[in-house]
Amino acid sequence: GKTGAGMSPFMRQVNSWGLLVNWFGYLSFAVLASAPDMAGPLFRGKGLIKPSDILKEAIIPWTKDAAFAKQFALDIGVVTHESITSMFIDAAELGFMNETTQKYAGFYFKAIGLDWYTNFTRTFAAGLGEQFIFRLATSKQNRTTARWLAELGLTAEDVKYWHNQNKDKGRAQRDFSTPQGEKVRMAIAQFVEESILRPGAAERPIWASNPYFALIFQLKSFFYAYGKTIIGGVYREATNKYADAIADGKKPSSALFGATAPVAIGVSALFIMTALGLELREFIKYLANGGDSTKFRTNDSMILEALGPMAGRVDDLLVQGNIATNPEDTFWSFVPLASGLELDWF
Repeated sequence: GKTGAGMSPFMRQVNSWGLLVNWFGYLSFAVLASAPDMAGPLFRGKGLIKPSDILKEAIIPWTKDAAFAKQFALDIGVVTHESITSMFIDAAELGFMNETTQKYAGFYFKAIGLDWYTNFTRTFAAGLGEQFIFRLATSKQNRTTARWLAELGLTAEDVKYWHNQNKDKGRAQRDFSTPQGEKVRMAIAQFVEESILRPGAAERPIWASNPYFALIFQLKSFFYAYGKTIIGGVYREATNKYADAIADGKKPSSALFGATAPVAIGVSALFIMTALGLELREFIKYLANGGDSTKFRTNDSMILEALGPMAGRVDDLLVQGNIATNPEDTFWSFVPLASGLELDWF
């Protein structure tokens, strides 16, 4: 990479205005396009986070507990007051933009709702992270749960001690001043970082940190980081689950099925969210063009029509494999709910 210390004033101006035009041209519907981000905590939750948990956390911004949830996320350190510094611009890239373009970018992200959405997803992921580590620590301990806790730098005793110290306190009054509290705080922050993307230098190739490539790679960094963090995490977990099952004496065929079936469920959920986000974007463009059906590209894509049957087949896979009886061995399944929906609303 290149630090950019010797970047010429001309190239700095090109970078500044080029990035701004890039965002204006491609990110108008970024909030809708970010619908798959909501699947991140589901993947990272490893079956201990359920659909009802997602719904409960998602509606908090419209309840009296909104301020408490926001304060909790601030205490954890996973949100900032400006999405421009927490998601769409890495600190290094921000240094290669002039003050005028920084100001315009900040206004633009607020205008399209991205500032709110970024903080919302990270706040709700923080709440889910707290639930995840508590359920993990209080579930029946085995090789898998011990590994999951170790990945977060925790032990079950750490979590139980912290929970007993804070069980009578509201979310905004959680105490992280003890050694156990600091471990829990860092664990929740890690859960959020591994669930909701914030691309940085660690999540891109070295050459992409060269400021001269900012225009080329800035938007691509999200695809790269999503693959490395979310999809890569799913693959690594499937590999680890297979190894754990073999170590526990299961047959290779059974271990392989138990490791890959949750992946199929998670990918199905991701596909549904992606398709719905695409449908909503196309519907907005359809309305903006006075009901011109030629602007509604998903009319002929058959994407949504395929979701219901697919969800049903995933449900059959779970039932026939009889793997949904042990919550420590498999993800929950909410995808079959979609099989009863009529998705050609538009």
